[in-house]
Amino acid sequence: MKARFPPQLATIALMFSMFGSGCFVDTSGGAPLPDASSPRVPDARVDQDGGVPAPDADAPCADRDRDGVCDADDGCPDDATKAAPGICGCGVPDADSDGDGAADCVDACTGGDDRVDDDGDGIPDGCDDCPIDGPTGFSATFPVAEDSMHILGASWSPGGRVPTLEAGDTVTLVVEYRVDDMPCPGCIKQIEIGAEGDAGFIYCAYDGNPTPPSSSGVHRASVRLPSATPPGFYYMVANYAEQYECGGTSGGTAWYRGMPAASTQRIAAFCVR
Repeated sequence: MKARFPPQLATIALMFSMFGSGCFVDTSGGAPLPDASSPRVPDARVDQDGGVPAPDADAPCADRDRDGVCDADDGCPDDATKAAPGICGCGVPDADSDGDGAADCVDACTGGDDRVDDDGDGIPDGCDDCPIDGPTGFSATFPVAEDSMHILGASWSPGGRVPTLEAGDTVTLVVEYRVDDMPCPGCIKQIEIGAEGDAGFIYCAYDGNPTPPSSSGVHRASVRLPSATPPGFYYMVANYAEQYECGGTSGGTAWYRGMPAASTQRIAAFCVR
């Protein structure tokens, strides 16, 4: 006698033969359920209303320069070192090689401190050929006095207050002075003019016996710079002498009282480029 399966078992057997052991069947006769061990389809994030799937927040974004900042948020999408233009713009580093607070791309004096401008001319001292010719640079306080010598004023012609010259140039220094007949009445007196730091003076702006109580005047002298004068800035100084003649009887140029050391004896200044 041939055995017969109940209808429910026949259905289960048929489903088993169609889907194999990799599926489970809904015992209520519905669709097969996925096997937990089967390959999974990636999850899609859907909005709360069950509508169109929302973008995956973890999905990779476009990043041309591969700096980890998405192009949409990158102010310099082709510069891996910057995410914003900064001071110098994309493709140019905001480096400050001299540490003065100004980026190299806008640095007025690369290698010098932009913040140091002693003469107030807008050129940092580190790049200023003449760092004493600005409005807050050198300015003598007259009178410049030494014993009976009084320098009442000094100026260059041509060139102004602080000229910039070339080695070998000739310029005229105009000196206004007064010499008192004291403290040695009747003695011959001199005003020696020279460059600060030099072992000797250049010329005498005055050489004589002042008429009591004093003699005054204006002296003009051409000063020629030696051809070997190195670039830099220089001060002209004045000193008092009391000899029989300018330079003494030997005609030398050594300062009568030694090299002027006090900055209060500076009467003029010039630069050499």
